Amino acid sequence: MSNPDLVKEIFAAISTTSAYNDVTVWSLRVDLEQFSSQIYVNGYELEPVLRRLKNTAPGCDDIPAWFYRNCSFELADVIADIFNCSFRTGMVPVSWLTAIVTPAPKVPHPTSLSDFRPILNFVTPILSRIAEKLIVKQWLRTIAVDSTVDQYAFKPTGSTKCALVSLIHDIVHMVENTLMFDVSWLTLVRPSTVWTM
Repeated sequence: MSNPDLVKEIFAAISTTSAYNDVTVWSLRVDLEQFSSQIYVNGYELEPVLRRLKNTAPGCDDIPAWFYRNCSFELADVIADIFNCSFRTGMVPVSWLTAIVTPAPKVPHPTSLSDFRPILNFVTPILSRIAEKLIVKQWLRTIAVDSTVDQYAFKPTGSTKCALVSLIHDIVHMVENTLMFDVSWLTLVRPSTVWTM
């Protein structure tokens, strides 16, 4: 752990896939532009969110939660303008893309980098987290429930357990109907290990 650049490269490799290329990203952006242009936040909607902000770790910008909470009325319109500009243009402020990642040991006495989890303390700036919640909230209002049958994140009834039950149900259905299928399983014990059956 004496070389932070090596740690950064290893954890970045865990979170990166070769299938994620510029063509895919730009095609998604074109699809999302129509939705993102419909998102609009008013200062009066944002002020209670800021006022009720719980104590949480600040991101790399070091702006504490108490600042947003105590100045919610004065900041609401300004932050709403920043959010709306970001939603309208599809561009995210660079500081929102930077996170503080604190590796957490998975075993009592770690000896290698694969013995650490990069996700236990993954802190982005508070405004980034608020913007994400607002987008998800508005997105959930606009989508049809049937269109996200296999979506388990950001849903009140969604969870890892639901996703696993659905996966097992689909596998059993395919086995019963003798359909061909591939299953890939990612273990959470060691992030560098992937099993394919």
